[in-house]
Amino acid sequence: MTNSVTASNIYMNKKRYDISPEKRKKIRESRDHVVSSTPLAKMRYFEDKFVNAFTIYPAKGLKGDRNSNFYEFLAMGIVPYTIGSLMMMGLFNYTNKFFKPHVAKAASRVGTKMALGVLLYGVAKEVSKKFISVPVNMFTGVDINMPYQKWINEFAKSDFSPGAKSTEYHGVYESTDFPYHNILYYIKDGEPRNYYYDKIAKKLGKGDDLQTADQEVKPAIKKIIVRSKAATSISSFLWAATGVAYAAQDSWGDLFTKTNKSPSIRKNLKTMMEHVKNLAKNSAIEFWQGSGATPKANAYAGRILLTAAVLSSVLGVFSTVYGVKYKKPEQNVIDANKEYVVD
Repeated sequence: MTNSVTASNIYMNKKRYDISPEKRKKIRESRDHVVSSTPLAKMRYFEDKFVNAFTIYPAKGLKGDRNSNFYEFLAMGIVPYTIGSLMMMGLFNYTNKFFKPHVAKAASRVGTKMALGVLLYGVAKEVSKKFISVPVNMFTGVDINMPYQKWINEFAKSDFSPGAKSTEYHGVYESTDFPYHNILYYIKDGEPRNYYYDKIAKKLGKGDDLQTADQEVKPAIKKIIVRSKAATSISSFLWAATGVAYAAQDSWGDLFTKTNKSPSIRKNLKTMMEHVKNLAKNSAIEFWQGSGATPKANAYAGRILLTAAVLSSVLGVFSTVYGVKYKKPEQNVIDANKEYVVD
Protein backbone atom coordinates (compact mmCIF):
# COMPACT_ATOMS: atom_id res chain seq x y z
CA MET A 1 0.00 0.00 0.00
CA THR A 2 2.94 2.32 0.66
CA ASN A 3 3.91 2.48 -2.99
CA SER A 4 0.35 3.25 -4.07
CA VAL A 5 0.15 6.12 -1.59
CA THR A 6 3.57 7.39 -2.62
CA ALA A 7 2.60 7.29 -6.29
CA SER A 8 -0.59 9.17 -5.48
CA ASN A 9 1.36 11.84 -3.59
CA ILE A 10 3.76 12.25 -6.51
CA TYR A 11 0.85 12.64 -8.91
CA MET A 12 -1.05 15.16 -6.76
CA ASN A 13 2.03 17.15 -5.78
CA LYS A 14 3.05 17.39 -9.41
CA LYS A 15 -0.31 19.01 -10.17
CA ARG A 16 -0.16 21.24 -7.11
CA TYR A 17 3.48 22.34 -7.02
CA ASP A 18 4.69 21.43 -10.52
CA ILE A 19 7.61 19.32 -9.29
CA SER A 20 10.35 18.83 -11.87
CA PRO A 21 10.56 15.47 -13.69
CA GLU A 22 13.96 14.81 -12.10
CA LYS A 23 12.54 15.31 -8.59
CA ARG A 24 9.52 13.11 -9.32
CA LYS A 25 11.81 10.38 -10.66
CA LYS A 26 13.99 10.57 -7.55
CA ILE A 27 10.94 10.29 -5.26
CA ARG A 28 9.56 7.34 -7.21
CA GLU A 29 12.86 5.47 -7.26
CA SER A 30 13.25 5.82 -3.50
CA ARG A 31 10.45 3.25 -3.14
CA ASP A 32 9.66 -0.05 -4.85
CA HIS A 33 9.03 0.80 -8.50
CA VAL A 34 8.55 -0.81 -11.89
CA VAL A 35 11.75 -0.72 -13.95
CA SER A 36 12.45 -0.85 -17.65
CA SER A 37 11.97 -4.23 -19.31
CA THR A 38 14.09 -3.57 -22.40
CA PRO A 39 16.64 -6.30 -23.33
CA LEU A 40 19.53 -4.03 -22.34
CA ALA A 41 17.98 -3.25 -18.95
CA LYS A 42 17.21 -6.92 -18.29
CA MET A 43 20.81 -7.77 -19.13
CA ARG A 44 21.92 -5.25 -16.53
CA TYR A 45 19.65 -6.78 -13.87
CA PHE A 46 20.91 -10.27 -14.71
CA GLU A 47 24.51 -9.11 -14.58
CA ASP A 48 23.94 -7.57 -11.16
CA LYS A 49 22.36 -10.77 -9.81
CA PHE A 50 24.94 -13.01 -11.52
CA VAL A 51 27.96 -11.16 -10.11
CA ASN A 52 26.43 -10.97 -6.63
CA ALA A 53 25.62 -14.70 -6.72
CA PHE A 54 29.33 -15.49 -7.07
CA THR A 55 30.68 -12.83 -4.72
CA ILE A 56 28.51 -11.03 -2.16
CA TYR A 57 25.72 -13.55 -1.50
CA PRO A 58 27.96 -16.59 -0.70
CA ALA A 59 30.16 -14.46 1.56
CA LYS A 60 27.13 -13.24 3.52
CA GLY A 61 25.76 -16.75 3.87
CA LEU A 62 29.03 -18.31 4.99
CA LYS A 63 29.54 -15.59 7.60
CA GLY A 64 26.06 -16.18 8.96
CA ASP A 65 25.04 -12.62 8.19
CA ARG A 66 21.45 -12.13 9.38
CA ASN A 67 20.81 -9.96 6.32
CA SER A 68 21.28 -13.01 4.09
CA ASN A 69 17.81 -13.96 2.85
CA PHE A 70 15.89 -16.43 0.68
CA TYR A 71 16.17 -14.22 -2.42
CA GLU A 72 19.96 -14.43 -2.24
CA PHE A 73 19.77 -18.19 -1.68
CA LEU A 74 17.68 -18.64 -4.83
CA ALA A 75 19.95 -16.30 -6.81
CA MET A 76 22.92 -18.54 -6.00
CA GLY A 77 21.24 -21.34 -7.98
CA ILE A 78 23.07 -19.98 -11.02
CA VAL A 79 26.41 -20.97 -9.44
CA PRO A 80 26.11 -24.80 -9.67
CA TYR A 81 24.37 -24.45 -13.06
CA THR A 82 27.30 -22.43 -14.45
CA ILE A 83 30.00 -24.64 -12.92
CA GLY A 84 28.23 -27.80 -14.08
CA SER A 85 27.86 -26.42 -17.61
CA LEU A 86 31.54 -25.53 -17.80
CA MET A 87 32.49 -29.00 -16.54
CA MET A 88 30.37 -30.62 -19.25
CA MET A 89 31.95 -28.40 -21.88
CA GLY A 90 35.44 -29.24 -20.67
CA LEU A 91 34.85 -32.96 -20.17
CA PHE A 92 36.03 -33.87 -23.67
CA ASN A 93 37.61 -30.60 -24.78
CA TYR A 94 40.27 -30.36 -22.06
CA THR A 95 41.11 -34.04 -21.69
CA ASN A 96 41.60 -35.01 -25.33
CA LYS A 97 45.30 -34.08 -25.14
CA PHE A 98 45.82 -37.31 -23.20
CA PHE A 99 44.29 -39.39 -26.00
CA LYS A 100 45.85 -40.81 -29.13
CA PRO A 101 45.48 -38.56 -32.24
CA HIS A 102 42.57 -40.39 -33.87
CA VAL A 103 40.74 -40.74 -30.54
CA ALA A 104 41.44 -37.10 -29.67
CA LYS A 105 39.81 -35.98 -32.90
CA ALA A 106 36.67 -37.99 -32.17
CA ALA A 107 36.60 -36.67 -28.59
CA SER A 108 36.92 -33.09 -29.86
CA ARG A 109 33.90 -33.54 -32.12
CA VAL A 110 31.83 -34.92 -29.25
CA GLY A 111 33.07 -32.16 -26.93
CA THR A 112 32.16 -29.46 -29.45
CA LYS A 113 28.61 -30.76 -29.82
CA MET A 114 28.26 -31.17 -26.05
CA ALA A 115 29.40 -27.60 -25.41
CA LEU A 116 27.06 -26.28 -28.07
CA GLY A 117 24.23 -28.35 -26.59
CA VAL A 118 24.73 -26.78 -23.16
CA LEU A 119 24.71 -23.32 -24.75
CA LEU A 120 21.64 -23.90 -26.91
CA TYR A 121 19.79 -25.49 -23.99
CA GLY A 122 20.03 -22.26 -21.98
CA VAL A 123 19.39 -19.97 -24.95
CA ALA A 124 16.39 -21.91 -26.27
CA LYS A 125 14.88 -22.22 -22.78
CA GLU A 126 15.04 -18.46 -22.18
CA VAL A 127 14.20 -17.21 -25.67
CA SER A 128 11.21 -19.56 -26.01
CA LYS A 129 9.55 -17.86 -23.04
CA LYS A 130 9.10 -14.84 -25.31
CA PHE A 131 7.06 -16.97 -27.72
CA ILE A 132 4.27 -16.89 -25.13
CA SER A 133 4.86 -13.72 -23.09
CA VAL A 134 5.14 -11.36 -26.10
CA PRO A 135 1.89 -12.42 -27.87
CA VAL A 136 0.04 -12.54 -24.54
CA ASN A 137 1.20 -9.01 -23.76
CA MET A 138 0.21 -7.86 -27.25
CA PHE A 139 -3.33 -9.31 -27.03
CA THR A 140 -4.10 -8.68 -23.35
CA GLY A 141 -1.77 -5.86 -22.23
CA VAL A 142 -0.37 -8.02 -19.39
CA ASP A 143 3.41 -8.40 -19.33
CA ILE A 144 3.83 -11.49 -17.15
CA ASN A 145 7.58 -10.80 -16.85
CA MET A 146 7.27 -7.16 -15.78
CA PRO A 147 10.22 -6.45 -13.42
CA TYR A 148 10.38 -4.13 -10.45
CA GLN A 149 13.10 -3.01 -8.06
CA LYS A 150 12.54 -3.75 -4.39
CA TRP A 151 14.30 -1.85 -1.61
CA ILE A 152 15.35 -3.88 1.42
CA ASN A 153 16.06 -2.23 4.78
CA GLU A 154 18.82 -4.37 6.26
CA PHE A 155 19.49 -4.92 9.95
CA ALA A 156 21.87 -2.38 11.47
CA LYS A 157 25.42 -3.51 12.17
CA SER A 158 25.33 -1.80 15.54
CA ASP A 159 23.01 0.23 17.75
CA PHE A 160 24.74 3.45 16.70
CA SER A 161 24.43 3.21 12.91
CA PRO A 162 21.37 2.89 10.67
CA GLY A 163 20.88 -0.25 8.61
CA ALA A 164 22.00 -0.17 4.99
CA LYS A 165 19.66 -0.52 2.03
CA SER A 166 19.99 -3.17 -0.64
CA THR A 167 18.06 -3.83 -3.83
CA GLU A 168 16.43 -6.92 -5.26
CA TYR A 169 14.86 -7.47 -8.66
CA HIS A 170 11.54 -9.31 -8.72
CA GLY A 171 8.59 -9.73 -11.05
CA VAL A 172 5.31 -7.90 -10.48
CA TYR A 173 3.50 -11.16 -11.29
CA GLU A 174 6.07 -13.35 -9.57
CA SER A 175 3.38 -14.68 -7.24
CA THR A 176 0.29 -16.14 -8.84
CA ASP A 177 -1.92 -15.64 -5.78
CA PHE A 178 -0.49 -12.33 -4.60
CA PRO A 179 0.65 -10.19 -7.56
CA TYR A 180 2.08 -6.78 -6.64
CA HIS A 181 -1.02 -4.90 -7.84
CA ASN A 182 -0.42 -1.76 -5.77
CA ILE A 183 2.79 -0.92 -7.60
CA LEU A 184 0.83 -0.63 -10.86
CA TYR A 185 -1.28 2.35 -9.76
CA TYR A 186 -0.04 5.66 -11.22
CA ILE A 187 2.42 3.62 -13.24
CA LYS A 188 2.83 6.39 -15.81
CA ASP A 189 3.76 9.88 -14.75
CA GLY A 190 0.90 12.35 -15.15
CA GLU A 191 -1.72 9.71 -15.92
CA PRO A 192 -4.74 8.71 -13.76
CA ARG A 193 -4.56 6.10 -11.03
CA ASN A 194 -6.02 3.25 -13.10
CA TYR A 195 -4.13 4.04 -16.31
CA TYR A 196 -2.54 0.56 -16.48
CA TYR A 197 -5.77 -1.29 -15.73
CA ASP A 198 -7.74 0.87 -18.18
CA LYS A 199 -5.44 -0.31 -20.97
CA ILE A 200 -5.93 -3.95 -20.02
CA ALA A 201 -9.72 -3.52 -19.79
CA LYS A 202 -9.76 -2.07 -23.29
CA LYS A 203 -7.59 -4.90 -24.65
CA LEU A 204 -9.87 -7.50 -23.07
CA GLY A 205 -12.98 -5.86 -24.53
CA LYS A 206 -14.48 -4.72 -21.23
CA GLY A 207 -14.89 -1.12 -22.41
CA ASP A 208 -13.36 2.33 -21.85
CA ASP A 209 -13.45 4.74 -18.89
CA LEU A 210 -14.55 2.18 -16.33
CA GLN A 211 -14.97 3.48 -12.80
CA THR A 212 -13.28 0.44 -11.27
CA ALA A 213 -11.14 -0.94 -14.06
CA ASP A 214 -8.69 -2.47 -11.60
CA GLN A 215 -11.40 -4.54 -9.90
CA GLU A 216 -12.82 -5.55 -13.27
CA VAL A 217 -9.58 -6.95 -14.69
CA LYS A 218 -7.77 -8.40 -11.66
CA PRO A 219 -9.55 -11.79 -11.90
CA ALA A 220 -8.69 -11.89 -15.60
CA ILE A 221 -5.06 -11.02 -14.84
CA LYS A 222 -4.84 -13.96 -12.45
CA LYS A 223 -6.15 -16.31 -15.14
CA ILE A 224 -3.60 -14.94 -17.59
CA ILE A 225 -0.76 -15.47 -15.12
CA VAL A 226 -1.79 -19.04 -14.26
CA ARG A 227 -2.34 -20.17 -17.83
CA SER A 228 0.68 -18.45 -19.36
CA LYS A 229 3.04 -19.72 -16.64
CA ALA A 230 1.80 -23.28 -17.08
CA ALA A 231 2.18 -23.03 -20.86
CA THR A 232 5.64 -21.47 -20.52
CA SER A 233 6.86 -24.24 -18.22
CA ILE A 234 5.92 -26.91 -20.77
CA SER A 235 6.98 -24.98 -23.85
CA SER A 236 10.39 -23.82 -22.59
CA PHE A 237 11.57 -27.36 -21.81
CA LEU A 238 10.39 -28.65 -25.19
CA TRP A 239 12.30 -25.85 -26.93
CA ALA A 240 15.36 -26.55 -24.74
CA ALA A 241 15.24 -30.22 -25.77
CA THR A 242 14.94 -29.14 -29.41
CA GLY A 243 18.04 -26.94 -29.00
CA VAL A 244 20.03 -29.86 -27.56
CA ALA A 245 18.89 -32.17 -30.36
CA TYR A 246 19.85 -29.58 -32.97
CA ALA A 247 23.31 -29.18 -31.39
CA ALA A 248 23.83 -32.97 -31.49
CA GLN A 249 23.85 -33.13 -35.30
CA ASP A 250 27.04 -34.41 -36.93
CA SER A 251 27.82 -31.23 -38.86
CA TRP A 252 28.47 -29.24 -35.67
CA GLY A 253 31.46 -31.47 -34.93
CA ASP A 254 33.39 -29.50 -37.58
CA LEU A 255 32.78 -26.16 -35.88
CA PHE A 256 36.42 -25.56 -34.92
CA THR A 257 38.09 -27.42 -37.78
CA LYS A 258 38.10 -24.40 -40.09
CA THR A 259 41.57 -22.84 -40.32
CA ASN A 260 42.07 -19.24 -41.40
CA LYS A 261 45.34 -18.34 -43.09
CA SER A 262 44.60 -14.73 -43.96
CA PRO A 263 46.40 -12.07 -41.87
CA SER A 264 43.26 -9.89 -42.00
CA ILE A 265 41.04 -10.20 -38.92
CA ARG A 266 38.03 -9.02 -40.92
CA LYS A 267 38.53 -11.71 -43.59
CA ASN A 268 39.05 -14.37 -40.94
CA LEU A 269 35.87 -13.31 -39.18
CA LYS A 270 33.93 -13.32 -42.44
CA THR A 271 35.24 -16.79 -43.29
CA MET A 272 34.29 -18.09 -39.85
CA MET A 273 30.80 -16.61 -40.11
CA GLU A 274 30.29 -18.27 -43.48
CA HIS A 275 31.52 -21.53 -41.98
CA VAL A 276 29.07 -21.31 -39.06
CA LYS A 277 26.24 -20.38 -41.44
CA ASN A 278 26.89 -23.48 -43.57
CA LEU A 279 27.11 -25.73 -40.52
CA ALA A 280 23.85 -24.29 -39.16
CA LYS A 281 22.13 -24.97 -42.49
CA ASN A 282 23.52 -28.50 -42.80
CA SER A 283 22.60 -29.30 -39.18
CA ALA A 284 19.03 -28.09 -39.76
CA ILE A 285 18.76 -30.41 -42.78
CA GLU A 286 20.16 -33.32 -40.75
CA PHE A 287 17.77 -32.55 -37.91
CA TRP A 288 14.76 -32.63 -40.23
CA GLN A 289 15.80 -35.41 -42.63
CA GLY A 290 17.69 -37.55 -40.13
CA SER A 291 21.30 -38.72 -39.96
CA GLY A 292 23.51 -41.26 -38.22
CA ALA A 293 22.97 -45.02 -38.05
CA THR A 294 19.16 -44.74 -38.06
CA PRO A 295 18.33 -41.68 -40.16
CA LYS A 296 14.63 -42.45 -40.58
CA ALA A 297 14.04 -42.86 -36.84
CA ASN A 298 16.07 -39.73 -36.08
CA ALA A 299 14.09 -37.77 -38.67
CA TYR A 300 10.77 -38.79 -37.08
CA ALA A 301 12.09 -37.97 -33.61
CA GLY A 302 13.35 -34.54 -34.67
CA ARG A 303 10.14 -33.63 -36.47
CA ILE A 304 7.95 -34.75 -33.58
CA LEU A 305 10.06 -32.79 -31.08
CA LEU A 306 10.02 -29.59 -33.16
CA THR A 307 6.28 -29.89 -33.87
CA ALA A 308 5.55 -30.43 -30.17
CA ALA A 309 7.60 -27.34 -29.25
CA VAL A 310 5.83 -25.15 -31.82
CA LEU A 311 2.37 -26.42 -30.89
CA SER A 312 3.03 -25.92 -27.17
CA SER A 313 3.76 -22.23 -27.78
CA VAL A 314 0.82 -21.70 -30.15
CA LEU A 315 -1.68 -23.53 -27.95
CA GLY A 316 -0.29 -21.82 -24.86
CA VAL A 317 -0.98 -18.37 -26.32
CA PHE A 318 -4.39 -19.40 -27.66
CA SER A 319 -5.59 -20.94 -24.38
CA THR A 320 -4.40 -17.93 -22.40
CA VAL A 321 -5.90 -15.24 -24.62
CA TYR A 322 -9.13 -17.00 -25.61
CA GLY A 323 -10.00 -17.82 -22.03
CA VAL A 324 -9.94 -14.22 -20.80
CA LYS A 325 -11.40 -12.26 -23.70
CA TYR A 326 -14.67 -10.67 -22.63
CA LYS A 327 -17.81 -12.08 -24.18
CA LYS A 328 -21.03 -10.12 -24.05
CA PRO A 329 -23.73 -12.08 -22.20
CA GLU A 330 -26.71 -13.24 -24.21
CA GLN A 331 -29.80 -11.14 -23.58
CA ASN A 332 -32.84 -13.00 -22.30
CA VAL A 333 -35.69 -11.61 -24.33
CA ILE A 334 -39.24 -12.50 -23.26
CA ASP A 335 -41.73 -12.80 -26.07
CA ALA A 336 -44.96 -11.27 -24.78
CA ASN A 337 -46.98 -13.14 -27.43
CA LYS A 338 -46.01 -16.56 -26.02
CA GLU A 339 -47.17 -18.23 -22.84
CA TYR A 340 -44.81 -18.43 -19.90
CA VAL A 341 -45.09 -19.27 -16.22
CA VAL A 342 -44.04 -16.96 -13.38
CA ASP A 343 -43.21 -18.68 -10.08
